[in-house]
Amino acid sequence: MIEWQRQIIDKYPELFQSSSGVERYGFEVDEGWKGIISTLCESIYEPVSTSRAEIKFLEDQYKRLEGSHSDNLAKNQELLMKARVEYNKAIDELPVVFQVKEKFGGLRFYAGKTDERILSLISFAQRLSYITCERCGASNDTVKTFRIGWNKTYCLECGVEKYGKAALLDDN
Repeated sequence: MIEWQRQIIDKYPELFQSSSGVERYGFEVDEGWKGIISTLCESIYEPVSTSRAEIKFLEDQYKRLEGSHSDNLAKNQELLMKARVEYNKAIDELPVVFQVKEKFGGLRFYAGKTDERILSLISFAQRLSYITCERCGASNDTVKTFRIGWNKTYCLECGVEKYGKAALLDDN
């Protein structure tokens, strides 16, 4: 597996469980979409990150209050327990990503256990992929679709370098 893919998978292990195809085969895309995939995973993972930060804050407060017999210690302990419940709920609600690949020149991010928020994030990432070079990550007016037996989304420089001008679709 390519290093940038391993870094994303390791950063969000609950999204990419060992039984998923992603854990076995990696992402079936070029490095140019690394930023899109990383940002998508970060956005999906946001409720977990927020819960973790809240738990850390409350644990730090609890340590400061420990040893005192104030009402604040009991309140803090109660808040900490609630935060841990919310964290576990956020983890349970995470989708499991089955496959990340390119299809018809765009990003496909297949996951189970999705809700409207996650589907919206995936849809946005897919739309971004059509205006981002899959090879170098450029996102400008030179990004075009090249047909090489299938469609690939590349900037003009990468596409012509890799496939030649003849592969450039006429409707670009």
